[in-house]
Amino acid sequence: MKKIVILFSAFLFCAMFSFSQTINEAGEKYNAGNTNLKDKDYAAAVVNYQEALSICNALGEEGAELGSQIARYLPIAQVNYAKALIKTKDNDKAMEILQDVLVTANASGDEKSIKSAKSLISSIYLADASAAYNAKNYDEAVAKCDLALEYNNTLAKAYLFKALSYKELEKDDELILAANEAMRYSKSHNDDKTYTQAQQTGNTYFLNKAQKLIQSKKYEEAVTALDLALTFDAANESTYYYKTSCLNNLKNYKEAINTGLLGLQVESESSEMRAGISLELARAYEATNDTANACTYYSAAAASPNFKEEANYKMKDVLKCN
Repeated sequence: MKKIVILFSAFLFCAMFSFSQTINEAGEKYNAGNTNLKDKDYAAAVVNYQEALSICNALGEEGAELGSQIARYLPIAQVNYAKALIKTKDNDKAMEILQDVLVTANASGDEKSIKSAKSLISSIYLADASAAYNAKNYDEAVAKCDLALEYNNTLAKAYLFKALSYKELEKDDELILAANEAMRYSKSHNDDKTYTQAQQTGNTYFLNKAQKLIQSKKYEEAVTALDLALTFDAANESTYYYKTSCLNNLKNYKEAINTGLLGLQVESESSEMRAGISLELARAYEATNDTANACTYYSAAAASPNFKEEANYKMKDVLKCN
């Protein structure tokens, strides 16, 4: 019996010594990780924290206290490591690390690291979208933007790249939605550059579409396109000029007058465009037998060399303006 007790005591001592050595090893790696983190050696910090945490997890309840401390620092090291990898263009490795952050940070309740990881993941997908767009792979660009938005659904630039891609793919409804979302979120983030780009994307797309329709004399469809252009930029005088012209061709003179007058209210540095709107207004007023206003606007149109001949002819030989 005495021999058995001695053997049991020896076994217990060995087990305790083994545990002590193991927990000490975990502590050493944890401390090394802390030093790495302080020195900004994030790759080494991640390795040491992961190894220390693995030891603690294997110990079960005995390693729980130290393991919880390690779990607080591991996501922080991982996020910083991912940032360093992104700087060196190693996005694939960074993505792998960041996906792991979503697991480790969730386990420790680290919302700040989760938010940082999602932001970085979305930025990687956005970079991929930009590359795809520049390579004219527009469907892929849209797909990458959608992935970015899964992690940050307020990312204005992702919506902008979607709008730009849909512009090239000539998908009107999708472009409208994406451009409006880009404007919405860029405005809330005070991102004036992205807002202006989204606004111009929508306006110029439908303005260009209208011009092609006008060349084919499809004036009603052109008016619809111009109205869409105005939803993006109600201060674009070119849009008012083309719409007034289309309405004149459709003999909708009342609406042409209303549109032309709105166009002249827009602040402009283009005297040529104002003269063009004035010419279209004069034509509309002439068609409704409003000679006084027709003469007024033909006179304004005559300031342009491009419209001077028609305007002077109308004033002198047709309307007999004073």
